[in-house]
Amino acid sequence: MQEAIQEKYVHVHGLNTHYWEVGEGEPIIFIHGGGAGADGWGNWNHLMPQFAKEGYRVLALDMVGFGSTETPDPQNYEYSNDNRVKHVIAFIEALDLQQVHLVGNSMGGAASLGVAIQRPELVQKIVLLGSAGRHRPKEGEQSKALLTLQDYEYGWDQMYQIVRSLTNDRFEISDDLVNYRLKFTAKPEVMRAYQATMKWVKENGMYYEDEELRSIRHHIMLIHGKNDKVVPAADSWEILNLVDNASLYVLPNCGHWVMLEYPEQFTEATVRFLKTP
Repeated sequence: MQEAIQEKYVHVHGLNTHYWEVGEGEPIIFIHGGGAGADGWGNWNHLMPQFAKEGYRVLALDMVGFGSTETPDPQNYEYSNDNRVKHVIAFIEALDLQQVHLVGNSMGGAASLGVAIQRPELVQKIVLLGSAGRHRPKEGEQSKALLTLQDYEYGWDQMYQIVRSLTNDRFEISDDLVNYRLKFTAKPEVMRAYQATMKWVKENGMYYEDEELRSIRHHIMLIHGKNDKVVPAADSWEILNLVDNASLYVLPNCGHWVMLEYPEQFTEATVRFLKTP
């Protein structure tokens, strides 16, 4: 019988933080991306039981400003990459997890890198899916996919376009998927937080300097969709060349959502990587 995924909350730096948990063993934290309507369950629930069966304690949190985690007023809280990193670090410490594996998609990948840079002793291995971390703020034109994310205002058609921009052209988008993500942005406080997050990204980018990435000694597996329209695969290639213990796995006919577009390939590659001494 499959173990049930449990819904939980923990106070992290004064913020009521929502997460899902299943399994026992070495802890893995799954960190979702930063698109409108993102949360831990939507990104990872279909994968968590399989990782639990492989002998892991699996946790998927909602980052600050997303899902059901508390969303501070942007006038009193900066929705920056560094604050997301600090929130993940505090989450690890609040649950006394000691050392964890980190699996991060997109913005969650950038947060994972930040934890490895700031608190390397907390991290075992890292898996990055279409990870942010090499995006500088640019003048002039941005990619259409990135603009779709940054310019989102509440609406079904706009949410559909976000999902379309995050996936390969063959991926079938269900109404349930669009509606699930839409319900979170129906919350005014989540929408305010999302707009503040995107404003910060527009103004500051999401970039780690070469020296910061070179300082990482952990084993990292980068997985990138060849057809990712949001974060180009070239960004993972840059990280590969800067981190000594990094490997890169590129999936053809795949967009920004490796874990949803090719869940079996993702799970197989990740379990093999985590179990390799």
